[in-house]
Amino acid sequence: MQGSGLARLEALSRSREPFAFRQPLAAVAAAVAAGIVADRFLVDVSVTAWWIGSWAALSVWALARLLRRQRIAALPLLLAVAALAGAWHHWSWHVFAASELARAAGPYNEPVCVEAIALSSPRRVDA
Repeated sequence: MQGSGLARLEALSRSREPFAFRQPLAAVAAAVAAGIVADRFLVDVSVTAWWIGSWAALSVWALARLLRRQRIAALPLLLAVAALAGAWHHWSWHVFAASELARAAGPYNEPVCVEAIALSSPRRVDA
């Protein structure tokens, strides 16, 4: 059994396929990292701009798929993943304030304890 695994590894190393086609998740992880780094250090755009870029890249990907250009279609798909990662990063860091309670909220309802300081007296509101 060990010999067959080694033979497969050697066959993969001699393959003419690019690394992204042999290890697609590594390319996706690199695209996610690139999107986050781009939002953090390179560009200052809104979440909407990231979404528009993602939709544009997905449109180019769909066109390339229709034209049966599989290798070319990988690039716009990875660009769409990078744009979505940039949108997620921008949303997480720039849309919500650091003191926003939604940052600590989980997906399930659970009791919480909130400590607050009243800055003024209560005002009467008619029902």
